[in-house]
Amino acid sequence: MDGRAGAVGNLMRLNTETEIGVVSRKTFQEVDVTEGFYQRDINRLIRFDDVLVKLELTGRQLRDIANRSRGLESSDDALIFAGLDVKNMVVNGRPLQNKERYRIVTLRRLSQGESGYNALKAAVSVQNAGISLRSLTSAGLEAWGTLSSASFWELNLKPVWRSGWALEGSFNRNYIARTIESYRSQGERVSFLRGETSFAWKATSRYQVGYESSRSATTFESLADFGRVAGETTSDQFDLDLTHRHRTQNRKVDPFVSAGFGTAFTRSGGGRPYQARTSAGFQRPLKKRWVAQFAARG
Repeated sequence: MDGRAGAVGNLMRLNTETEIGVVSRKTFQEVDVTEGFYQRDINRLIRFDDVLVKLELTGRQLRDIANRSRGLESSDDALIFAGLDVKNMVVNGRPLQNKERYRIVTLRRLSQGESGYNALKAAVSVQNAGISLRSLTSAGLEAWGTLSSASFWELNLKPVWRSGWALEGSFNRNYIARTIESYRSQGERVSFLRGETSFAWKATSRYQVGYESSRSATTFESLADFGRVAGETTSDQFDLDLTHRHRTQNRKVDPFVSAGFGTAFTRSGGGRPYQARTSAGFQRPLKKRWVAQFAARG
């Protein structure tokens, strides 16, 4: 039964273009079919018909839901996941990230907190898909001719794009000259004030775009930093880095290669500095947030 329920979960995420399908075990019952699968068998397989709902959850919320489901493993309140490996906590082959948002499709009853899954109730971007579970399963069976998760293996290889941009800036100006003049006009000594009126500013831009699949991850990063104090340049940097990492299934380390280029916005000493760099090595995750890298660099 769990196998067929998992196949239905795959049908759900295939038709709603989401990453993870979540269904409750109590929604299904075992059906013994010897000669083909008919509509009446679908009605028996799906005991309680319901409407599909799309929503978004963070990785941390998914962990909480998976942990509760494991605690109810022997009961009908346990959940069946399509696209999420609850044993290794990977989404379509990619490690689950606590702060990242994931697109989920589930049933309306579960989205309302059925069986104590309050994390589903706290989801954001909740949308009613307007598709009933039985009608989806019937159409899927007609199109695919089977209710087997093996038919949906390509869903677990679906890549994702990620990008992010950050801009930081600061500006500072002092008025020492004006302050000294004000004190002196009042006949006060101002020997404790030194320097002259000046201003300082700095701007930093960081951009990152990544392409991730179950087998590899490629990341491009850029850093631009420039600042001046009292008319003099204090920071001047422009860096580009490209990294490709291959995910291994059975080994504990992932090989990676990277290439980078660095320069400055302005010339100094008659020229502009240039730096090209490459590295290759292995990467291994340590616990949840730390990563160790062993590499040779040139």
